[in-house]
This record gives sequence, C-alpha cells and structure tokens, in this order.
Amino acid sequence: MTVREMVRCTRPQGRIVILDNVWPRRAFLRPLAWLNRKFDRGRWVRHERELFDLIQAAYPGPWRCYRFTYTFIGHEAVAITTQKENSP
Repeated sequence: MTVREMVRCTRPQGRIVILDNVWPRRAFLRPLAWLNRKFDRGRWVRHERELFDLIQAAYPGPWRCYRFTYTFIGHEAVAITTQKENSP
C-alpha cells in the first residue's frame, strides 16, 4: 500500500501528510458536492472513517485527522497526519 511506502521513505521523526476528498457528512446540506462525488469516475471517494481505517491498518500509530470544506459548493476533504517514530 502507498501509506507503507510513504512511511518507509520518511526519515525518523519526519511528518507524513495525506490529503484526500471525502463524502460530505450531510448530503442534504451539501447537495451539489454530494452529486459531484456521486458521479466521480474513479469511484474512490470514501467516507472519512473508511479512509482513516485504511490508513490505520497500513501503519498503526497516532494519526490526527482534520476535516475541512474547500469549495463554495461544499466539497469536503481530510488531512491525516502523523510523525514517524525513531527506528529501533
């Protein structure tokens, strides 16, 4: 998985940051953003929890998650970060 390779290539105490778009929390509040995600051709848009669980499975650790809105119509994304521990 890509996350494992990111961790492998990061120096000890280096920071890993993953940014990805996610489904809006409430489709009825952000209908245009939801519709745009629904027609995503890649079909890889995930819910925040699904994305976090995938990342946690690839590299268990103290991940921090920050969710934000980044467009006028309400697209939402998450920034998930951690700091690599020292190698033994």
